[in-house]
Amino acid sequence: MERTTFSPDGQRLAYVVSHGGHTFDGQEHSRAQRRVVVGREGRQYDADALFNLTLSSDSSHFAFEVHNADKGKSFVVLDGQEGKPYDEFLTNKMGWWEAWVQGTLRFRDDNSVTYLAREGRKFCRVTQPLP
Repeated sequence: MERTTFSPDGQRLAYVVSHGGHTFDGQEHSRAQRRVVVGREGRQYDADALFNLTLSSDSSHFAFEVHNADKGKSFVVLDGQEGKPYDEFLTNKMGWWEAWVQGTLRFRDDNSVTYLAREGRKFCRVTQPLP
């Protein structure tokens, strides 16, 4: 288990599990088979990381970032549905020794999430509504 978080009301537990990474397929790299569990297991992603697992203030919605997945793209998963792929998310990377990365993903009024992303040479603030 990589990361664990509780909902704001303390009633739900969410966490990321992975298989592989570092020595996956006999090679050293960060790519692994990863999935989020919020009550039940979600879809598995072949990605470098799943970061910023976040639950809404009323604990009824969840979101997380998938980094460097299919074709090197990154996207946000909101309540199990994938958003638009981007080249990169803007984060505050703390260093290789840290077990987490602080990102910009936030719930906004429990009806959408916002985050900062890069697409080519363009930086944008994205608002992704609930599905």
